[in-house]
Amino acid sequence: MPSLEAKLEALRIRYETRPVRVMVVKEVGKIVIDGVEIELRKGTEIEVPRWIAKVLEEKGIVEPLESPMSLDDIARVHFIVTEARSLADTPSLPEDFYFRAADYLRRLETELRRRPEPQLLEEKSKAELYFEEIVSRRLWTILQLLRSPGARAEVYEKLSPEEKTLHDDLLARIEEWKRRVAPHPA
Repeated sequence: MPSLEAKLEALRIRYETRPVRVMVVKEVGKIVIDGVEIELRKGTEIEVPRWIAKVLEEKGIVEPLESPMSLDDIARVHFIVTEARSLADTPSLPEDFYFRAADYLRRLETELRRRPEPQLLEEKSKAELYFEEIVSRRLWTILQLLRSPGARAEVYEKLSPEEKTLHDDLLARIEEWKRRVAPHPA
């Protein structure tokens, strides 16, 4: 059985290899990346794996057409997650929320190194606080699901793939622990 780390890495790889649309802003011509030939003509939209888009964006060759995550996005998720009053009210997270939030926080950190301005520092602090509270609330939800098998069917589908991976790993460990320490009826 793959480790939790391996499962989470597989999810990260799936995120990084998922195609995204970008606009070519610098004329480059044909290039070969990872054995794939790509035509980079200024003014054209192309679809490339996310990791390639990130490399090309860092070099100033493309701009993403997908809006990057912002403080408003994290604040919105924070609001809906913290407003849930019961397991049944658990909201689903936006697709790839954890990976997109991590990308956003890394971008803020990079921008802060370039421009150490008070408003950027404040934005980063707020984003980190909201993100930490979201993670804490979602971990609480997972722990409650482990304690309440009856609620599992209703709430499990609202978990993100990363959360399902953690839930399933913890559930398997708990079941193994029970098998090893709890007496079995004869």
